[in-house]
Amino acid sequence: MTLSNRVIGGALLGTFAIGLMIWLGTSLSFYQTHHAYQQRQLVWLAPLLKMDEQRKTNADLSTWLTPALENSNINELKIYQGEQLVFHYPARSVESLALPVEPVQKLMLATDLSLEWRLGSPLQDPATLIRLAVIFVCWLIVVLLLGRGMMWWLRRQLHGVELLAVRGQLILQNRLYALDHALSDERPTSASQALTQLQEQQYQASKQRSDLDTFTRTNVFVDKKMGIGNRLFFENRLEASLSDPNLEMASLLLVELQDLDHINHDLGYQQGDALLLAASLHLEHALQRYADAISGRYTSNTFAILLPHVDEQEAKAAANYILKSLQRLPWPATVREPALFIGAVSFAFGELLHQVQEEAELALRSAALQNTNSGYFMYDKGASPDILGNGTVRWRTLLSRALEKDRLFLEPQTTYTVAHEPAMIELYARIEDEHGRKLSAANFMPKAEKCGLLATLEKAIVQRVLSQLQQPERSLPLSLNLSVASLLQSSFYQWLMFELLSLPKPLLSTLNIEFPEKEISCHYQQLAKPLHALKALGCLLTADHVGKTVVSSQYIKDFGVDYLKLDASLVRDIESKTINQIAVSSLIGSHVAGAKVIATGVETAAEWQCLVDLGIDGGQGYFFTS
Repeated sequence: MTLSNRVIGGALLGTFAIGLMIWLGTSLSFYQTHHAYQQRQLVWLAPLLKMDEQRKTNADLSTWLTPALENSNINELKIYQGEQLVFHYPARSVESLALPVEPVQKLMLATDLSLEWRLGSPLQDPATLIRLAVIFVCWLIVVLLLGRGMMWWLRRQLHGVELLAVRGQLILQNRLYALDHALSDERPTSASQALTQLQEQQYQASKQRSDLDTFTRTNVFVDKKMGIGNRLFFENRLEASLSDPNLEMASLLLVELQDLDHINHDLGYQQGDALLLAASLHLEHALQRYADAISGRYTSNTFAILLPHVDEQEAKAAANYILKSLQRLPWPATVREPALFIGAVSFAFGELLHQVQEEAELALRSAALQNTNSGYFMYDKGASPDILGNGTVRWRTLLSRALEKDRLFLEPQTTYTVAHEPAMIELYARIEDEHGRKLSAANFMPKAEKCGLLATLEKAIVQRVLSQLQQPERSLPLSLNLSVASLLQSSFYQWLMFELLSLPKPLLSTLNIEFPEKEISCHYQQLAKPLHALKALGCLLTADHVGKTVVSSQYIKDFGVDYLKLDASLVRDIESKTINQIAVSSLIGSHVAGAKVIATGVETAAEWQCLVDLGIDGGQGYFFTS
């Protein structure tokens, strides 16, 4: 019930109660006045009876007493002399009106003369009833008119108060985007203006914190000239990949522009920086075909490229494509044949960071020695696992069979609060290959996208998660990962909304859907409608891999994101990396709008303790399951 309805209901009830009390009081006063009048009539009758008794004319009482009683409201009168009835005025019938009858009253006069009488009800008279009915109807009409007018006036006065209360409720629920009324309609005006001013100040403070966070991370992890990740950022990502047990295979490429030193010396650093910036843009465009590819500036004239889930053959194809792309750079006229060299190496989970870097640098030197102007060299580490060597046809067959033969599984990983209490369960998709080995989503999802099976695969995952969501024994919220590419497909989006609408809203409030932060930032405008729709249904939203790249955090407030999951590259050995601590502290400090920050890939007690000291809200990883 809204505030205006409660106030109006209370006012109407009070008005009705006061009117009813007035009407009852008036009716009671009328009854008592009429009864007192009848009593006075009998009191005046007593002296006449005494005079008549003295004259001994009792036989003639009816001649003068009966007409007098007919004009009164006395139903019955009996006069006794001793025990002998000397006069009886017959009782009037009131049964037809079903009116109350007064009890018999007695009065002793002088000597042995006594009276018994029964007074009539004031309501016995039809004219009196009509008058009372008219009064009651008029009273009721007046009350209804006053109540109607009061409702209109109160509703008009309280409408602005209700709108102000609605805005306050939306602020508390972090759903201010759902506000659909003009602020000028709110009342009291001073309270509305004060709330608006506080919101503006909070927005500016949040924006400043977000800008400070972006500035901090930019200066820590981003090369100032190129605007891409620096070597520290790249090594963090490379180390995180080497520590990821879900990584079957990846490739590292070092791209060197040898002519850059000569250009800087002969033509000036401005010309060299312009060429570097152009090379960075060409690399960014070339890497769009590879999911989760990361590039960074390794040295002054060398770029580093990390290609997750890319085997040797694909790495060679990528190196060849990058060489052809960089040869189209606007080289100075003095450089006829640019010297471009790429050293590449494939690696898997568990290898050492410095070893992989040394192998890539050795491959880069070998490329420069074996080629005159440009070329690449692949460091040979022997046979690699055949799981990533599968072609598109084999991956399509593997994924189709996994769906047909129900080889798709969900492995849970619990998220814990700082008090080590379970808070959420994230469900990771796994499939079995033809040899019975379980493959992580990081391995087969990029292949599914290439094969055109991504939406089909994610539909199967969603169905399994929703099935577990409806289990009565479940006690914790469930979390699943979805790709932005599928959500932006109209058919998949409509199917997902239909599936979610078939579930009750309290159940959907325990469903958490995760999207990569980088994809949210890249598809900001297109995601506005679907993400707002998911929030309207009651689902929780999470940005995953936060900090993997430096992006604006404005999406947190605009989309009402509930959780932020730090990328594992920021968490790895954070207790000994001051730069990572600064970045995480900046992230946590800038996200005070209700979003909780969760650390992923926590492996040691030292990492967890450092994160807790920095103000983290929760974590997940090997540390909690060991």
